[in-house]
Amino acid sequence: MAYVMNEGPPLAMPDAYYYATILDGYRDCGFDEGILKQAVMHTKSLQDAQKRKSLVPFYTDVLAKLP
Repeated sequence: MAYVMNEGPPLAMPDAYYYATILDGYRDCGFDEGILKQAVMHTKSLQDAQKRKSLVPFYTDVLAKLP
């Protein structure tokens, strides 16, 4: 089984209801819950990196305006 996201909006964390639903499915099918948890943690780290990267132009502009 695979779940493939199409190109689209930036990364986002699943809401609690969606995550709980997917987790229930993992449990019902006997899948390793650790894989789902790792995927969520990986998404969070990528999301954090995206946010930091998006701030670089802002900080570059601010630093350029300093005397």
